[in-house]
Formats: sequence, structure tokens, C-alpha cells
Amino acid sequence: MSQARKEGQLTVYLTDFAPNEAVVRGFEKKYPFLKIRPVPFGGPNLIDSFERGSQGPKNVDAVMRCEAPFVFASWFQKGWLESLAATRGYDQYPPWAKGAEGAYVRFAGFQHGIIYNSRLTSAKELPASYMDLLRPEWAQRFFLPVVPGYGHFFQVFMRNTNRISWDVLSGRGIAQPSIERMMGAVAEGSTPLFMGREIDRLDWRKKYPDLSFHPMKEAPYQYAVVALVANRPHPAAGQLFAKWVLSDEARKIMDQDMGGRSFQSPNELASKGLWTIDVNSYRTFPGGSLEGK
Repeated sequence: MSQARKEGQLTVYLTDFAPNEAVVRGFEKKYPFLKIRPVPFGGPNLIDSFERGSQGPKNVDAVMRCEAPFVFASWFQKGWLESLAATRGYDQYPPWAKGAEGAYVRFAGFQHGIIYNSRLTSAKELPASYMDLLRPEWAQRFFLPVVPGYGHFFQVFMRNTNRISWDVLSGRGIAQPSIERMMGAVAEGSTPLFMGREIDRLDWRKKYPDLSFHPMKEAPYQYAVVALVANRPHPAAGQLFAKWVLSDEARKIMDQDMGGRSFQSPNELASKGLWTIDVNSYRTFPGGSLEGK
């Protein structure tokens, strides 16, 4: 703690969505003597920035982003990441949530489904699954995300469920690259549904309070991951931040921010009829380990 106080600051590369921002706010409140510099990046941009140069990242202490364990595993093998295995709180996470040798930890989860305007649309009217979106009444009445990174994850999931192809579904919906535009259209009622994630609604809830989230059968559950940079400029502060992310205290903050749904195991999800995805192979399956075994 004393060394972290001397360092006085740290830099965190993160994907700017609700769970990450809640964790950062909680850390700043608990450790006001540390000036944290959050650097927001979308998934592809973060990877590009992180890998620029053969020596790995510079002036970075920790990374928080959406699920991409194959990327973190590669960085760990290159010596760019430090194992989290000795970090307090690490042992409370199940094996499937941790990378080999502690390369990363899946610390939060969020579900895909439908975002709709609860003032204009009743939950009873909503489709229960992606297959229901093929009904005539929903043609051209829902948005499909094609945002870089986000859209790729979603398209891969649709291809691998073997229930409905992305091409068929995209022919029924409206492809849209801007989440902001989609949220605005759903809020004003011009298009009833946005096929998105629970965190998208949370990110926009202040601007559009009438938006609600509706979970769907066969919808994937995506994870947020934290990793610690090996040759970081602020060793003690970075370690303190990693310990905070994995702590029960941070979990409570995430639960409050995410409505009590910050993290669930694949088996728990499977019991609810939900699907998980192994982004290493892009296979989907209703439960079991993240390796799909």
C-alpha cells in the first residue's frame, strides 16, 4: 500500500461499458490517493494499441475488456502479462473463469437479448427466441448490430447455434453500425427492438429511461476479462487494482450497477436455457465448461 501511495497513479486500458466503469469508480473512491487514468478503447482498437511494437505495451498497468481469452493467452506467452494467480481473491473464482497460469480472469458477465421500449411495447408481446424473429409480424422491426467487434461476436454466435443462419436473420432485420442511432430509434418507437446486450441498456439508461432488457432463449452470455501488464510503470498500484477487481467489495458494486447480474457460471446459465460461447473456437453450447467439453 505504501509503495502504491508513492507511485500515485496508474493507467488502465478498458472497453468502456458499465461493469468496467463501475469497478473504476469504486477503486477511485476507495483509494483516493491514486490518480487513475482510464483509456477507453473498443475491442479491436484496444488490441491494435496493445500490440503496437514488438516489445508489447508501454505506460500501461492493467487491461479490462470484453471476452477475448485467445488474445490474452497470446500476450501472456509473449511475457507481456503477469500472472494473477498470487492476487488476493483469485482463488474464489472457478477454474473455467481463469486463464492458464493466471493469465487473466473473467470477472463479470452480461447477457445478449432484446432491448425494447417498455412504455410502447409489452414484455408479453416480445419474441422468446431468435427463431421467433422470423415470424411475419417482426419483419424489418428489429435492429441487428454490425458494430466492429460487437457485430463479429454476434454473427459468429448465430452461425454456430445451427438453428438459424445470420444471413436469414439479417434479411429480416435492419443492419445498423451505430448503437447510439439504434437506441434512439427504439426509444422514440420507430423500430421496436434492438438485438443487443444488457450492458447496452445500462449504458444508455440515463438518456433513455424507458428502455428495458428482455433475455432470450439461446442467447449467448459474454464475459469481461481483466489482466495485469508485466512490465508496467506502476507495479504496486497495478497489483492493488487487480486485487480490487477480484474482490468481494468490487463485486457488490458491479451487482448494484448491473442489477444483481454481474457474473454467473455456464452451468447456471444452462439451467435457465441460456447459451454460452467459447470464443477460442467460436463454438456455442448449452452449458458445461467454456471449452465446450
